[in-house]
Amino acid sequence: MNIGKLRLAAITVCVIVSGCQMERNTISIIPQPVSMRPGQDMFVLMRKTTILSADKNTRNEASQLADSLNAATGLHLRTTDLNSDYQIRLFLVDSMTFLGNEGYQLNAASNAVEIRAFKPAGAFYGCQTLLQLLSKTSEGKWQIPCVEIEDYPRFRWRGMHLDVCRHFMPAGFVKKYIDLLAMHKMNTFHWHLTDDQGWRIEIKKYPKLTEIGAWRDGTQIGHNSAAKKKYDNVHYGGFYTQEQIREIVAYAKARHINIVPEIEMPGHCQAAVAAYPELGCTGKSVGVMQGWGVSENIYNVREETFQFIEDVLTEVMGLFDSPFIHVGGDEVPKTQWKQDAYAQAKMKELGLKNEEELQSWFIHRIDTFLTKHNRRLIGWDEILEGGLAPGAAVMSWRGEVGGIEAAKAGHDVVMTPGNYTYFDHYQADPKTEPMAIGGFTTLEKVYHYEPVPAALDADKAKHILGAQGQIWTEYIAAPQQVEYMAYPRAVALAEVLWTPKDKKDYADFIQRLQIHSKRLDRLNVNYCPLDKAGFLTPKIRRRKDGFVSISCFVPSAQIYYTLDGSEPTAKSKQYAGSFPLPDGGTIQAVAVSDDKAGPVVKANFGPCKKDWKILAADSTQPGEDAANAIDDNPETWWQTEYLEKSPAHPHTLDIDLGKTYKLKGATYTPRPSGGNGTIKECEFYASPDGKTWMLAGKGLFEDIKRNLVEHPAVFEKPIEARYLRFVSIREINGNPWASVGEIGIIIEK
Repeated sequence: MNIGKLRLAAITVCVIVSGCQMERNTISIIPQPVSMRPGQDMFVLMRKTTILSADKNTRNEASQLADSLNAATGLHLRTTDLNSDYQIRLFLVDSMTFLGNEGYQLNAASNAVEIRAFKPAGAFYGCQTLLQLLSKTSEGKWQIPCVEIEDYPRFRWRGMHLDVCRHFMPAGFVKKYIDLLAMHKMNTFHWHLTDDQGWRIEIKKYPKLTEIGAWRDGTQIGHNSAAKKKYDNVHYGGFYTQEQIREIVAYAKARHINIVPEIEMPGHCQAAVAAYPELGCTGKSVGVMQGWGVSENIYNVREETFQFIEDVLTEVMGLFDSPFIHVGGDEVPKTQWKQDAYAQAKMKELGLKNEEELQSWFIHRIDTFLTKHNRRLIGWDEILEGGLAPGAAVMSWRGEVGGIEAAKAGHDVVMTPGNYTYFDHYQADPKTEPMAIGGFTTLEKVYHYEPVPAALDADKAKHILGAQGQIWTEYIAAPQQVEYMAYPRAVALAEVLWTPKDKKDYADFIQRLQIHSKRLDRLNVNYCPLDKAGFLTPKIRRRKDGFVSISCFVPSAQIYYTLDGSEPTAKSKQYAGSFPLPDGGTIQAVAVSDDKAGPVVKANFGPCKKDWKILAADSTQPGEDAANAIDDNPETWWQTEYLEKSPAHPHTLDIDLGKTYKLKGATYTPRPSGGNGTIKECEFYASPDGKTWMLAGKGLFEDIKRNLVEHPAVFEKPIEARYLRFVSIREINGNPWASVGEIGIIIEK
């Protein structure tokens, strides 16, 4: 483990040195602590400074802190169990149960810094905060500002996921990934180890899983949406030996991170079937899957297959001490079960109505096995289909509805909704970004995510363990690209999961993140540049009185805008304050800071219609700033947030226009999001009273994967109505899709 210590020390050097960029009295901590009271003086590190481990259970934390400080400052601080002045002291205190297992108090005075906690994890997180407090003066002195901090996490599960099946990531990078989680006070690493495209964990009893299942004879080139798939025909793969896994598990444990392994079943298992064809439903030989998407090759339900799965899980449990074992359970095509005589006979024997209940029986059986070994099963929200295993926990990825259903039934839930926590989605303009799976999940959107659904009362909300970010690697081939997609969005999620809800402040977070980005620079983290991540993205808003304001999160930035349809440059009019635009028009704006320009943002406003009001929507919630947008202009932004009903069903939005108009037509303009599905059409209904509705017209769409083309619904004749209903009709292509767009009306003057 010496390599691990050196690795942490090297990373912490970078964290500390970045403090040189800070002003003397600047305190920038991420995640934001629960409470913080700055003082007036400084604690200065000297050669005689020692690190006191007052309890043998904090020696690991003291040793890691000493390694980090020694490498950074060159002062070679030593650990001790003797109390003296000018110390950094770590204490475990029985009376601090109110802080929980991960909370801490940090009190920095001019002659000592004390970190008090109930458990070692709390002391470790106190040390992470201390490292973010450290800075270097112009005279070369290392110092910590006097401050009193009391801190503890909001959620128990604060995690990040990593798929190493589509593209394999070396063990050294996995350790770096863990280091970054620890730095941001994350405590869970979800390691996706098996899938159709590769089996990445050595299983001694079944060597072909890695001899055959870890390698494929080609990898898909280009996007999965392409009409004709192409492959590179290059032999590709890799796996982790059990020795490597044990080392990584120990490495993570020293940093108070639990690793949750995922072994997919009953679907996403073509790599296993390639190694052992008898595990499949057809018995035929197949290769490891080369392309993206979902394979129809799934496990059969024979006793020999369950023996195989139990043998695999036995070895997995011997490597990982996680209370949870993830079994996937998602995206399971039932075609082969429907055609498999044995599966059909098993359904008849068990009295099961359909293949969904057969999957539920499958998951129940694995749950029983894991429970017998004092482990808990967790899976994606498809494991709800056909009935949830009694002790199982759920990861709610298809929006929030699965998590709500599970929590109401008394099951623990980790929130992983795709359009907030899937970091393989685009985070900036797709035209300027590397190819991604689709979606559009910005830094700001991640920061404003609330893991506890409003639909849950307090008694059921306690089942929300927390949330995590997902990195699926179909289009992420290398560690640097993993970092680019994960950061800084993972930093935002870390604050969502640690900081109290009422302490969150996005504008303040952005200011702290600009300092924090220097730490990421020193760590050689290839994060998405902040000008792309939203720092220099103008926000264009119009108030009820018709005045427009433009802002961005970099206070020193200059904002330029145009009203004539041309693209703004540094020669355009500079924004100096709000201005009137009651009759509407097109505004384009760009923000510039330190010779870097953010994206050009365009906003279309019609005449002010402040009386619009949403009556009802069957989506999770109206979109960002929906209430303000409805008051501001004659377009209504509506965001379905992974539609709460089955994706195959229509979804509606009712709008009160405030008074009766003669409606000539209506539009729904999709915003680019590169989602997995396709809207086929939408319908508009009109009503004079909000009770009696008539179909007014239909809008059709074409080619809306990346270039969204919309055809307005022009009514046959003007309709007098006060109420408008929008209904989306969509073709999902197997996956739910978050639809974001703009509704407008055409009024006869």
